[in-house]
Amino acid sequence: MGCAASVRAEGAPAAYAAPPPQARQAPPNAPSPKPCQASKVTEAPVLKSLVALQRDSCRLEKDENGCFLAFHFSASAPGSARAAFLVVGGVKSGVDVTLELPPGTVPSEMQFEAGPQQMGRLFLSRDLGGLASFQEKEDHHHVMLDLRANFGSEAVVAQRSFLHLDGGEVQVRRQLVECHSGARTTVRCLEPLYGTLPNGRQPAVEGECVICLEKPKEVAILHCRHVCLCFSCAQITSSTWSFQCPVCRGRVAGMVGLQQLPAQ
Repeated sequence: MGCAASVRAEGAPAAYAAPPPQARQAPPNAPSPKPCQASKVTEAPVLKSLVALQRDSCRLEKDENGCFLAFHFSASAPGSARAAFLVVGGVKSGVDVTLELPPGTVPSEMQFEAGPQQMGRLFLSRDLGGLASFQEKEDHHHVMLDLRANFGSEAVVAQRSFLHLDGGEVQVRRQLVECHSGARTTVRCLEPLYGTLPNGRQPAVEGECVICLEKPKEVAILHCRHVCLCFSCAQITSSTWSFQCPVCRGRVAGMVGLQQLPAQ
């Protein structure tokens, strides 16, 4: 689990790429191509995430006691999970901000221990009748789910997910994370990275750079967020990919090199 400058999402699908297009044969009298130029790669730290929701695991459950939110998550430290129904607020982000409960929010809560693939189940409401008159907006959400570790430093210690309910289906609409680094606390929007980022704790699986097919993927391309290049290949721009992502062919606005997580 990790946070990458915005944050690396846990379990992001691996990216599979077609081979890069072949360069065309130059005419005999054509001028020599210009030498390749070094491409700037901005480096960003990877922060370990102490809590992570499995986004596709959220579901509604109903019984004689009311409606519940069931979900799966992983945690590297003990902590608590809280869920609230029909929430207004809680979307503030920035430096020196924490994920506080919005005023007037009365959540249901459970405690958890450290461990992977845990299951949570939290009460939402006796029924879902209030959904009909509740209009979702930027700061109005059907459900807010918080996962928070009891302690941690140089890490993502809390994750907030805003959920949309639609005919019994649950969709994750937006996520925020609270990062503790040094004496500073920052709340950022969580954006998924698409690809496999080796973490140093286990051998890379399908994690090779899509250009050289040898070195591990270490660079995320913006704005498409594909993690698909090693540092060496990312630092060379050539006419073969013309500032396009080799996975989706989208225009490259920038590249972020993700520092590897230390082995544990």
